[in-house]
Parts: sequence; structure tokens; C-alpha cells
Amino acid sequence: MSKLVKMGIISMSAMVLVACGGDTGTSEEDTDKAEDTELVEEVDAEEEEVEEEVEEEVEEEVEEDAKEGILEVGDSMEIEDVAFTVTGAEFVDERNEYADTEADKVLKISYKIDNNAEEDYPFGMDGDLYVDGSKAETYPNDNSMGSVSSGRSVEGVQHYAVVGDPTEIELEWEPLFSFAGEKGIWDVNPQ
Repeated sequence: MSKLVKMGIISMSAMVLVACGGDTGTSEEDTDKAEDTELVEEVDAEEEEVEEEVEEEVEEEVEEDAKEGILEVGDSMEIEDVAFTVTGAEFVDERNEYADTEADKVLKISYKIDNNAEEDYPFGMDGDLYVDGSKAETYPNDNSMGSVSSGRSVEGVQHYAVVGDPTEIELEWEPLFSFAGEKGIWDVNPQ
């Protein structure tokens, strides 16, 4: 759509400029020329306005495209024949009295792993939580760790320490020992 708008503006500007050509020097033509100049200035102002709108639309589309790669709770992602699904995200009251980790809130992430690879898959250290862009520490509650055999699945949980009142909480998952360079990112802010 933005290309059509630009083409229309350019065409309109060209017509105005053609209409402005042919100066014979008479006063009536000078008046017409002044009117044409005003019209050109109006077209230029409208063109600038349309360009600003187009730039805003492009920026919004870029932001939306960036967010399109973000998964939601319930979504799955498969990398190298291992499927990871975030099944839940909630703040919990459970605390570990021996924890050295400072936490205003503790976020519990529930997940499911389906191992369709030919080898066992180790899990429990393959996810990182980012709170407003900063990596959060794991919280020492009952966190799942182990391996799941080929062709089988497992459900697990991981707890993370959250400090403050964040606006963005995302879980990144990348299979251990993966060379694919792919990772899944889930929006896990319980709000």
C-alpha cells in the first residue's frame, strides 16, 4: 500500500509541475504561477505527511514481525527432533528457607518435552529466563532435571527468581549440545 501512495504523490507532483510550466511573463500568468506555487507547497506538505505515516506503519510492522517469533504458553517448538512445550507459568508462594537467591517473586514454569531424536535427551539446564532483558537466576525449589529416552516424553518444572515488578518475562529454550543455533522464546509473564 505504501508504494501505491508514494506513486500517487509522485504522479500528482508531476502534474502540478507540468501545469506550472510555460511562463509567458503576463501578470495573469504570474498570479497563476503564484497559485501553482502554493499548490506545489501544499502537495509537498501532504507528501511529507504521507511519508511520515508510511514510516510509522513500517516501524509498527517491524515491531510486529519481531513479536511474531515470540511463542505463548501452550505453544510448542521442535529443534533437532526434540519438542518443547511451555504448559504453564505462574507466580508461586513456595519459598526455600535455605535459598541464597534474592527473589521478590518466584516464577514456576511448567513444560513438556517430547524426545523424537534417536538418543536420550538431557533436560533441566536447557532453559533461561529473561526479566526485562536481564537473565534471571534459577530458584532452588523442586526443579526437574534428568534425561528422557528416545521416543518418550517427560513433564517438568523450573523455578526462577524474579526481582521487582517486570513488564516483560521471556523463557528461552535451546536444546543442550545443539549445533542448530535455533532457540525458542516464550512470553511467560503471568500478569
